[in-house]
Amino acid sequence: MKVSNKKLRVGSRQIHLVGAAFIGMFVYAPWGNSQASTVLMQFVVIPLLALTGVAMWKQAFDGRLLRLGKPKRGLV
Repeated sequence: MKVSNKKLRVGSRQIHLVGAAFIGMFVYAPWGNSQASTVLMQFVVIPLLALTGVAMWKQAFDGRLLRLGKPKRGLV
């Protein structure tokens, strides 16, 4: 299954925005001091935001890297 670049960008942005909303709730909501929300932030939200941020930042480079291993078409 091939995902287009536009769908990948839109999905990464949506995940990034939802993660930012979770951070906002963690900082400003009264339940931000609970142990469960702290663990959720440390092990789920922050790593997910880091991965999606790097993926959006380096998407063109990653695409070129993945295409290097594929043979070119029409050169037979």
